[in-house]
Amino acid sequence: MKKGFQGVGGVSLSESERNSTSYYELSKCAEKTRATLEEELRKASSFTVFTYKPDDPPMFEKPLEPPVGLDSSFEEVWEWVQDESVRRIGIYGMGGVGKTTLLKNIHNEILRRQDKYDVVAWIVVSRPTDPTKIQKAIWEKLNLDRSEFDRTSESDRTGKIYSIMKRKSFLLFLDDIWEKIDLLNLGIPYRGHEWKSKIIFTTRSEEVCGQMQAERTKKIDCLPPDKALELFREKVGEETWTAHVEIPRLAECLVKECAYLPLALITVGAAMASRKDPDKWRRAIEYLQNRPSGFARMAERVLSVLEFSYEALPNETQKKCFLYCSTFPEDFVYHMDELIDLWMGEGFLSECDGSHEARNLGINIIEHLIDVCLLEEVDNSIFGETTFKMHDVVRDMALWLVSEHGQKKNKIVCLEKQRSFEPKEFMKWTNAETIFLQIRHQEMENFPVTPTAFSSLSTLIKRDTSVKTFPKGFFSSMPLLRVLDLSLNSHLEELPEDIGALVNLRYLNLWWTQITKLPVELKTLTKLVFLLLDDRCGVPKGLVPSLPFLRVFSWVMGKWGNPINEGEELNVIEELNGMNNQIDDVCLGLHFAASVQELLTDCPHLQRCLRELDLGRCVGLRSLIIPKPSLRRMEHLRVLWVLECEFEEISITVVQLLV
Repeated sequence: MKKGFQGVGGVSLSESERNSTSYYELSKCAEKTRATLEEELRKASSFTVFTYKPDDPPMFEKPLEPPVGLDSSFEEVWEWVQDESVRRIGIYGMGGVGKTTLLKNIHNEILRRQDKYDVVAWIVVSRPTDPTKIQKAIWEKLNLDRSEFDRTSESDRTGKIYSIMKRKSFLLFLDDIWEKIDLLNLGIPYRGHEWKSKIIFTTRSEEVCGQMQAERTKKIDCLPPDKALELFREKVGEETWTAHVEIPRLAECLVKECAYLPLALITVGAAMASRKDPDKWRRAIEYLQNRPSGFARMAERVLSVLEFSYEALPNETQKKCFLYCSTFPEDFVYHMDELIDLWMGEGFLSECDGSHEARNLGINIIEHLIDVCLLEEVDNSIFGETTFKMHDVVRDMALWLVSEHGQKKNKIVCLEKQRSFEPKEFMKWTNAETIFLQIRHQEMENFPVTPTAFSSLSTLIKRDTSVKTFPKGFFSSMPLLRVLDLSLNSHLEELPEDIGALVNLRYLNLWWTQITKLPVELKTLTKLVFLLLDDRCGVPKGLVPSLPFLRVFSWVMGKWGNPINEGEELNVIEELNGMNNQIDDVCLGLHFAASVQELLTDCPHLQRCLRELDLGRCVGLRSLIIPKPSLRRMEHLRVLWVLECEFEEISITVVQLLV
């Protein structure tokens, strides 16, 4: 028999040496030998040595109060969790709506039921996404040696994690994802050793759900009114809730001001927990209505959370377009073309080559804002067009950002549905940059106007009011005005001469008014890009060609029927067709057979620009025949309206290029 045996790393011990060597000394020798071997392997080989301890550290439930209003969402997601064929689940919704709460519920239920997963990990991702941080959390969850993580290359870490995870069933909870994460590059296989492996994540973007290959997605919306009141009552506490008979009624008002958003309900409810005097509740309601960002840490706890969604927008153009939506009142329903026109008029989409490209960009921006839950799609259009609105608390956040976190007030003034107000109210608006007015039963003749009354104003949207005229010098006080929207003012009959003072005006909307004649002073508006009229409004000969930057011209059916004569209509068509290198986006409403014939046969440039064509009560028009070459040129035509026309024949050839 051999005298000794060969130990690790070439160390030999004789039998007598082994007998005389204590276990302590032997272990020290072995440890020293192991360290020497690892060092030699690191120098001589391309692979990395790891220490892996298979014992999984214990998991604990996430601290969580009993959730309110998430029962149905929990049941739906839990059914997917139990389905072994579903491997990735995405939960999305606006900030503060309860996504993380739902994810914690799923996590805790897994632990309570002791479902057999080899690895269960909870990782908060947040912004900015840090793949190394995510990989390190997984590394530690696998109980790999922490000290080895920083000494190991990224590819070696990925390989080690992958080699372990592919043999295990795992459940990963990823909270607050903002962009696609390449999990395979972190060592996470698409599925583990068993079909049971799953990844469940939360995000504010439906698009991210798709990028993460979610096989099931669940959108979390704000609470219904009854559940919102239940959550609010829970945060207020029974002692305060029952302190006065008026408090429950006042609480309903506060819940409505929170727009049923759980995070806002929790914040405001906690602030009201010690207020047992109903007068304090009334003041709180008024404060939330007028200055929500200054109420009870709303800015810190709610608005700043929502601000992350704004900061995550990919560029300044999208940020400007989003903030612009706060110009309009609460619950305002936006129409896609209407909003995009305003964005274009403001110059937000000026990077585009032409109006149609800008319109497509605007559509993409709106779709993205809906996708990341900063806007909400509304299904209430009878014509199939896209309509949407902004959640009240999201609007509060946007106004807070516009005011530079509350430091600058009244940059945007919005007054709606108020029957009367004192003219002196206007004096508070002298520093406003944007004003939205939608007030019925109010005249403007007596409003105080001085040469510098609105010296900072760049946007004035005054819609659907009873205004008939404007005080003398009104527009002269707005030297910086770029956008003027006077649409839907059904009593407005004329524009004052000082409209010509708006030398910086880019956008003018006079649709659905009683204005029948445009003043010649409009020729001085040489920066005008948008001119939107209805068919009641006569267009003076030579006006359109006198506007060198005019790109978008709309002259479509309004409220008042057939207002102009055939000669005026033909003149406008001829002038538009002659502006070959200028106008590229036209909407027309025609009422005479000669005009329709002229457009469809002799106006190739105008056909290329045409986006909408309205034919209303067309005199002498018995048939509508669009020649194939003309139809091919109408590649941007999206709307064809026919109203009360006595057609005997309609012939429209289907052309592949028609959009």
